[in-house]
Order: sequence, then structure tokens, then C-alpha cells
Amino acid sequence: MYAKYFRTTVDMIEYCMNIADLPFADKTRFGKNLGNFHKTLKPYFDITYAVTDMATDINRKNYSGGYNHAVYVYNEVMAIKHKKDDAGLVISDNKIDNKKSD
Repeated sequence: MYAKYFRTTVDMIEYCMNIADLPFADKTRFGKNLGNFHKTLKPYFDITYAVTDMATDINRKNYSGGYNHAVYVYNEVMAIKHKKDDAGLVISDNKIDNKKSD
């Protein structure tokens, strides 16, 4: 039941991220700063959906489905980490800094 509430909340937040798709949104000061926020956050939304599906699978004792979702979440998290590493970012102490080559 909590997984359903969590998923519904994430759905609502994802829907709100579509604000950049509104007509003339890119012509406003807010829209210029927003950019393509929804596409940037899509991997994180996919992870949250997989986690809620995993929790539902475990609750229903569908352990093979839960395992598959856990593997998917792990692969997505590692892909995001490698993507940030490839972009020249270092993640430490909840801060993202650019790598400096001295």
C-alpha cells in the first residue's frame, strides 16, 4: 500500500517536471533556467519506479521479480555513476565538483 502512495507521488512529481513542455516556457526567465529537466531526471524516476515494483514484488513473495528489479536498480545506479565520472565530475561528501587536472 505504501508503495502505491510512493509511486503516485513520484508520478505527480514527474508530471510536474513536464513544465518545460508548455508553450513559450523557454521564453520565460524560469523556463530558460529549467531547460530539459525532465529528460535529465528520467533515470532517477526509472529507479524509483523499479524500487516500488521491487517492494511490491517482495511483499507479494514474488522474489524472482524482486531480484530482477534489484539488478535493474543496481545497473542503473552504476550507469549514472559512470556517466558522471565520464563527464569529469567527482562525487564526494554529497557534493559534485569538477575534476581538476594539475
